[in-house]
Amino acid sequence: MPLVGSALANRVEDPAAVRRRAARWLGFMGTAAEDSVDALLQAAGDTHASVQRNVAFALGAIGVDRSDVVDVLERLAGSPDPSVRAFAVVSLWRLSAGESGASRRLWELLEGDAAGEVAIALIDIGPAADPLLPSI
Repeated sequence: MPLVGSALANRVEDPAAVRRRAARWLGFMGTAAEDSVDALLQAAGDTHASVQRNVAFALGAIGVDRSDVVDVLERLAGSPDPSVRAFAVVSLWRLSAGESGASRRLWELLEGDAAGEVAIALIDIGPAADPLLPSI
């Protein structure tokens, strides 16, 4: 708990790590974190790819299918960072309920430079990825 202790003492060594972990935990909370979607949308503009990746994960895990959420995930899906792209496309797939266009985009990432990142993203979402497996 050193990070929590330093945060409480207002001496956070790595603020990006705090933002990254906060976004990730909101994703783990799933639909219970729905009230945090607007904050996550703001955090999507963070300059750290690790924060953007976890924001993309959280938005997909929370599952709020709003146009502003889809717009942010589309923007993140165009990131130069393969892990951000992978998590954004996986989240778009989750929000689209497996629509074939989203499955095609995942396939393209698997054939490109983001195959490992897509695998990590699918592992992160666990059994929710099962419907995707036959199409890839």
